[in-house]
Amino acid sequence: MRSIFLGIIGCGRAAQQFHLPALRFVPAIKVTALADVDLSRVESAARQFPNARRYSEADKLLADAELNAVAICAPPQMHAELALAALASGKHVLVEKPLALTIADGERMLRAAEMSNKIAAIGFNLRCHRLVRRAREMIASGALGEIHQIITMWGSQMQNDSKMPAWCRVELSGGGALFEIGIHHIDASAFLLDDKIDSVQMVGRSGACEQEIASLLARTNGGVLISSSFSQVTAPFNEFRIAGDRGALSFSLYRADSFAFANLLQPSFGLRPRLNQLSRLREFPELLRIARSGGDYLLSYREQWNRFAAAVRGESAPASSFADGLAALKVAHAALKSREDGMLATVQD
Repeated sequence: MRSIFLGIIGCGRAAQQFHLPALRFVPAIKVTALADVDLSRVESAARQFPNARRYSEADKLLADAELNAVAICAPPQMHAELALAALASGKHVLVEKPLALTIADGERMLRAAEMSNKIAAIGFNLRCHRLVRRAREMIASGALGEIHQIITMWGSQMQNDSKMPAWCRVELSGGGALFEIGIHHIDASAFLLDDKIDSVQMVGRSGACEQEIASLLARTNGGVLISSSFSQVTAPFNEFRIAGDRGALSFSLYRADSFAFANLLQPSFGLRPRLNQLSRLREFPELLRIARSGGDYLLSYREQWNRFAAAVRGESAPASSFADGLAALKVAHAALKSREDGMLATVQD
């Protein structure tokens, strides 16, 4: 099958720090064009792909006849119209999170994707993170027994970055902790459990930026409670803890060696636990390879793009679809409603 010729709309932080470095190691995809209203960002991004054509307008990139796929890394308020235009032009699409700002726009995007014969994916790279996949497999195997609780935390110092665009500081334009980072954990929690979140409650705090800290309490259809806290003004961390009646596991998305499983049916003392700790030494060659490749977090973007390429070739589904993006968006909007009403909100079907 012919190569995938990709154009990227939006050459800001997400494109330059994550997507472009990952795409250098995905031979099936050729980054052929770059577009941004700020040509200085285009030129900066082009340092990684010098032969890519440069555009200052998204429409001109979408009219590029050689392209058969588009990545939309522009601000969230532009996601819907750009995705609809890309699908209408006959191109496969990957949209950065969130899918859109409103549920109505997300539904328009999903309908357009379903009517097209193109791949329409959303950038939930955590689904491709090695430790998230490992945890999902353990949960599915029954090793943890019945799952009762998930606790997640994500902290960053994004709001302290003087180069952060103005839209990132305003909730209505897609900024704030919920849409910037929280929606990733919303999707990842549902993905880990292979379940849907049916109700949620949120409290938030604004400072120099709107909703720079947010905490959620949610419940899935299966009755699992999810407690999450997101901050854009703290030291960086990104962690999950999953507790069942037979075992518990924890891991950090930023530490390759952090995956820890406690079997509650086995004693926590004696020879067996010590042997289990020693057995982790066998992981050292793999951990060294991961470190040399930039770490699991960056590798999750490589895997996401490999999955996208496989989907375009008809070999498998993308890691996450517009339907997944819409599901997470509905949870986020229920969280916003709960903050306004001061009570638990039901997620829209």
